Amino acid sequence: MNNSMPQNKKSNRLKLIEPAKLRRAQQTIKQFPGSWSWKICMHLAKQAYGIECKAPLPEVGDCIGNFECTYLREDTGDYAFSHKRKSSQINYCEYIPN
Repeated sequence: MNNSMPQNKKSNRLKLIEPAKLRRAQQTIKQFPGSWSWKICMHLAKQAYGIECKAPLPEVGDCIGNFECTYLREDTGDYAFSHKRKSSQINYCEYIPN
């Protein structure tokens, strides 16, 4: 009988649960380097290792590819991306009094 070894072997290391998510995160950050891509990739990497956390929200002006975040509402979690090339230039601003 060997009493020097513990009966239950426990590990504190994280175990990779979904390798496909980790690969997707790595490919995305290589393809679209930027702050929004980084937030998404870190979220995917955490999910790949089984760590649950809230989904990240972009900031207005964050870009991914040819799309730019133009709308964000943090209280509801709504956001919108629009195509950079389709955004028309503002030539004038009309003041509407209350």
